[in-house]
This record gives sequence, C-alpha cells and structure tokens, in this order.
Amino acid sequence: MSDFERRAKAAKKFGVYVLRLRERLGLSQTEFAARMYCHQTLVSRVESGSVPATAAFAEQMDVVAGAPGVYADRRTELFGATDPDWFKPYAELEARAVSIVDYSPVLLMGLLQTPEYAEAVYRARFTYETADEIQERVNLRIGRQGVLARSDPPRLWVVLGEGVVRTRVGGDAVMARQLRHLVELGERPGITIQVLRADDGAPPAHLPFTVVTDPDGCRSVYSESQNLGGTVDRSADAVDSASSLCDHLRESAMSGVQSAELFQRLAKQGEPDDERS
Repeated sequence: MSDFERRAKAAKKFGVYVLRLRERLGLSQTEFAARMYCHQTLVSRVESGSVPATAAFAEQMDVVAGAPGVYADRRTELFGATDPDWFKPYAELEARAVSIVDYSPVLLMGLLQTPEYAEAVYRARFTYETADEIQERVNLRIGRQGVLARSDPPRLWVVLGEGVVRTRVGGDAVMARQLRHLVELGERPGITIQVLRADDGAPPAHLPFTVVTDPDGCRSVYSESQNLGGTVDRSADAVDSASSLCDHLRESAMSGVQSAELFQRLAKQGEPDDERS
C-alpha cells in the first residue's frame, strides 16, 4: 500500500470517528461545526474522508467530547507524525482550499515534491536526524498531496524561480524524476506551473508566499521565516498586496507550456545516458 493510499484509508477511518461522535451528541453537521469553530463543509469532508482531519481538528473534538487526548491520540495512531504547531494553521487551510496560488523562488512547495526530492530537502535541513525521523517528515509532506486527489481538488497555480528547477536537489537522477513529475502535474486540469526566467533580471518578489482561498471565499496569505516558522495573515492589506503581486508574477513568467518544455529539457540532461531516447 502506498503512503497516499494509507493516508486515504486513515482519513476515512477517522471520518467514522467524527460521524459517530456527532451522532452520539445528537448534532447536525452545522451544529457540530459551530462547536468545532469551523465551517459545515469541512465537517462534511472530514466525515466522508475526502479531507484528512488536522491535528487542530482532532484536538477540538477532544474539547467537544469532553475526552482530553482521545481523538488527538487516535489521529496520531492513524496518520503518524504531525506538523509543527506553527505550520498547522496553514495545513488546515490547505486541506480545505478551493484555490492555492504559490510563489517559490528557492525550493519547490510541498504539494509539488516527489518523495525523493522531499527527502533530500529534509536531509539538508535536519542533518542530525535518523533515517526513520527523516522518513516520517517525508511521509507527512507527501501525505498532504492527497488534497490534489480529492474529487474537488483546489485550483493550484505555482510560479517558480528558474533557479528552483536548475538546482540539483538530491542529484541528477532525483531531479530528473522531479522535473518529469512537474510535467505530469502541469497536464492535470486545474494545475498551472510557470517559471520566471533568470535572464529577465530581478524578480518582482524575493521571498516565498502562498495565497489560499477557502470554501467561503475568504483568502489568507501564508509566509515563512527562518526563525519564526510560518504565519497566516488574513488582513485585507496583506491579501490585496499578495494577490496583486501574484498577478504580476504570473504575467511576468513563462507560460505553462513553455515551462513544461523547460522541465523536459532539464530532465533529459539529468538522465543517465542509457535512459535518454
């Protein structure tokens, strides 16, 4: 069973726990959502298993049920490792998003990474962790990609700095597979991946950020820093500024077709001689 299949199975099993708790309390989905401080749509999706419950969701279930640790522990047993606290607000947004627009000038965002690429990133960042600890991080990141396999996946639009796809993360073979994966993703309906040319000079933005739209139409801006982790900003000024910058980035970048052609050329350069056609 693949990691995605395992997490999909876990999501459905935990969804049964949510349904049973709600029915035991005699609440409608809307009433239960009010106690969970979330939207009814999220409760429906978690119950059906189409969206995995976040750690924050499970912790609030403990509060609603008056059973400290019970549902949080069940979620950990089913899904394994959890995201760091600073990342959880974004992970919850991502899990229920209807639209995700991302700018990545240094490394690929998690939703685009292959397991091998993710492992190389984590090994570079966490040099003293064991192989098992690194693998747990990789599983957690790749598991998030289940959002793209939903029956109603979010619209995903990513702009990459050209240096991102020219940096040989994990070596030539790993990067060649990653680049082919980008081509495959870009062929899916609702996914656009564009590259900002290095030859065009200074980019319109230097730091990564993500704009997420939830089912209610509310937008949030997520950004990270080396020392403070990640933050979610829902203020109108932040959202308007980031959205305007996203438009500028997309207008400045290569088209999706041109970007895919670049990925294919770079992937072929990184393949062993006996694999090139």
